[in-house]
Amino acid sequence: FDNGDIKVFDVRNSKIAWETSLSRGVSKLSILSGSADDSEKSVLVAGTANGKLFQWPLSSPDKMASHQMDKATVWEVQPVSENKKNLVLAALGSGALHVLNLDGEKIETVATHQVSEPPLTGLSANKEKPGLIVTSSFDKTIRVLYYTGLK
Repeated sequence: FDNGDIKVFDVRNSKIAWETSLSRGVSKLSILSGSADDSEKSVLVAGTANGKLFQWPLSSPDKMASHQMDKATVWEVQPVSENKKNLVLAALGSGALHVLNLDGEKIETVATHQVSEPPLTGLSANKEKPGLIVTSSFDKTIRVLYYTGLK
């Protein structure tokens, strides 16, 4: 991870399915599942130590998209809700919370909120109540946030 390498293993066949290397260290990896009837929309999301977010569709990993948020580490990436798989939240080392739209071949910032001065280290989004979010940070504070308009 610290050198930027990502390897996806095919456990059934005991081999590497695909691999890539990013320019900076990888700080977060998440698989965001597609809907139950459309598993083709599952994506691998990677956050880096320099504030960049990458996404690859698991069905075709050659179609990568990336987005530079800021220069701080991406500590956490979570979907906003079960119904909106393309909207994700990212907690950054700058204390900022980003709402991003993962729209196929591009990633764009929908909203940014400076939540705290110290880095945000944890993030949890309620799957049943879109917009209800809990964050933690290095100042030993847990914040409960509610974003409207994320349905």
